[in-house]
Amino acid sequence: MLRILLLIYMCAAFSGCFVFVPFIEKDEVPPYARMQEKSVCQVPPIAAAKAPARSSRQLSRTERQRRLISKYVYNLDNEDTVVRIHAASHLGDMGPAARSAVSPLIRSLSDSHYWVRRTAAKSLGKIGDPRAVEPLVDRMRRDSDRYVNLTAANALRRIGTPEALAAVRGQYN
Repeated sequence: MLRILLLIYMCAAFSGCFVFVPFIEKDEVPPYARMQEKSVCQVPPIAAAKAPARSSRQLSRTERQRRLISKYVYNLDNEDTVVRIHAASHLGDMGPAARSAVSPLIRSLSDSHYWVRRTAAKSLGKIGDPRAVEPLVDRMRRDSDRYVNLTAANALRRIGTPEALAAVRGQYN
């Protein structure tokens, strides 16, 4: 029985069936649990009562994002390379909402591991903050890893400010 379970687990892992689930605070209720709380018999609330509920949900979502950003920023300084890579990647996946993480990501552009530098450059491009233009130009011109150079150029293209685009044109024309 154990062999069968192990085989199923390995097949699922190799086929990419596992999906990353972001961490949930102990006091937070997962979204699927909230769906189970709703009863079919409940009377729908009036429209005026819906507005405060939406704003409180929005605040909690913003608060959750803020907490996640702070955890990922904290993990950018972890000694484990894989943790730093994943932290930078998740910050980029949050997009412009992670603007508060631009400075730590800029620091990660000088990480000792090339993959952390690549991921930080890609994430800065996804966030799109113009504060990252100068450090990305520096990485594009001076990094020893050519893929970091290309990723920085792509990030500058995504940011799209005139200075960023001029630097990319100057480097590759």
